[in-house]
Amino acid sequence: MDGYKSLEKDEYKGWKHLLPFRRNSDNQKKLPLMYAGPLSYISVHWVTSLVLKAYRKGISEEDLYDTPLQDSSEHNSNIFGRLWEEELLHHGREGASVARTILKMVRIRFLVGGLFAFTLTTLAMLRSVSMF
Repeated sequence: MDGYKSLEKDEYKGWKHLLPFRRNSDNQKKLPLMYAGPLSYISVHWVTSLVLKAYRKGISEEDLYDTPLQDSSEHNSNIFGRLWEEELLHHGREGASVARTILKMVRIRFLVGGLFAFTLTTLAMLRSVSMF
């Protein structure tokens, strides 16, 4: 893919999604998710212009946004390769598990998402109990 460019690591700050208003980027190829506010992030409003363009005219590779480094296949395949080598070293060829390697790769995201889901569920239950 000639037009593909991965964004630099320092360009993405996930915590900035909590800021209610953010300045738009001058780079039209930069993924709008990178500067989306919390409501736009949650409602996926940041992708609306691309979806409408695809519906009305169709899109090509040049219309797509650049991918953040941490979401690029090259970055994630390097991480997976390193974890797979560790898996082979610790468990040998016969005992190595792709599922265990994938879980190691996504464990922090899985734990944070699970904690967030648990908190929301608990708060919803407490709210319904407190209404009676």
